[in-house]
Amino acid sequence: MLHPGTERLDASLALAVRFGFDGRDRLSSTLNAIREELGRGPFFYRCSGAEQHEGAFLACSFWLAEALAELGRELEAEEILTGTLRALPEGVGISARWSTRTRATSSATRRRASATSP
Repeated sequence: MLHPGTERLDASLALAVRFGFDGRDRLSSTLNAIREELGRGPFFYRCSGAEQHEGAFLACSFWLAEALAELGRELEAEEILTGTLRALPEGVGISARWSTRTRATSSATRRRASATSP
């Protein structure tokens, strides 16, 4: 829920898993509700009714994937992550940052290897 006394759903409830709230079954059903009510393809809105006023909130996809994985629902988590990353346009910073990091790591590894080679 968005706040006490409302029926609106808030995707930040997926973070309850990260913070160790008890009630595995209830958390799992909350994640199901988030997927059903707030999901649109690979993306999720932050709360009920948000689609009328704003776009999907990218962090929600990652919150949900993490929570699903923590509850042992790894295949669903992977499906969300893969779908989200594939649906993002290139150049939004996420993919570019990962590839830059990989290149930097590879360059550093090559420099160390060449420094220790005869």
